[in-house]
Amino acid sequence: MTPTIELPEFPEADFYDCGYAERLSHKSVEEALEEFVDGWLSPDCDVVKILHEDVGEVTVQCFKRGVIPEKVKEHLTKYMLDQLDEWYANEEYADPDGGGRNVAAMEAAVKPMRAAVDAYLGATEVWSCDQTATVTLTPEQVEVMLRAYCPEWFP
Repeated sequence: MTPTIELPEFPEADFYDCGYAERLSHKSVEEALEEFVDGWLSPDCDVVKILHEDVGEVTVQCFKRGVIPEKVKEHLTKYMLDQLDEWYANEEYADPDGGGRNVAAMEAAVKPMRAAVDAYLGATEVWSCDQTATVTLTPEQVEVMLRAYCPEWFP
C-alpha cells in the first residue's frame, strides 16, 4: 500500500513562482511547478528520478497584487486640483488682483476630481506585487502534484 502524501495548504495569491521570474504569470501552484520542473527534463527522462535526485525540495513563492493606498488617492486628487488651480491663475483667466487660489472652485471640485481618480485607477490593473508567503515542497509532494497536473510526464 502506497502511503498518502499530505499536501500543504497554499495561501490565496494572484501569482505563484518557483524561481526568479522576470514577470509573474503563473496563476496556480501547478503551473509554476510545471515550468520550474520542465527546465530539468529532457525527452524520455525518468521524471521521478529527476525529482528525487536532482530537483529536491522546491520552494513556491506566493504573490498578491499591490493595492493603491487611500492616502495616495487623496494625494493624487489634491495634486491634480493644485495643478488645475495653478494653470488657471497663470493663463490670464483669473483676476490678476484676485489674491491667489480659488478656494471655492477647488472645494467644489474635490468630489468630482476624486471620482475621476477612482474611475481611472478602477480601470487599471496594478502590476506591482508583494510576496506574501513561501511554501516548501518535498520531492514526494511535487511528484503527487505533477502526476495530477501533468500525467503525460509519468508513463
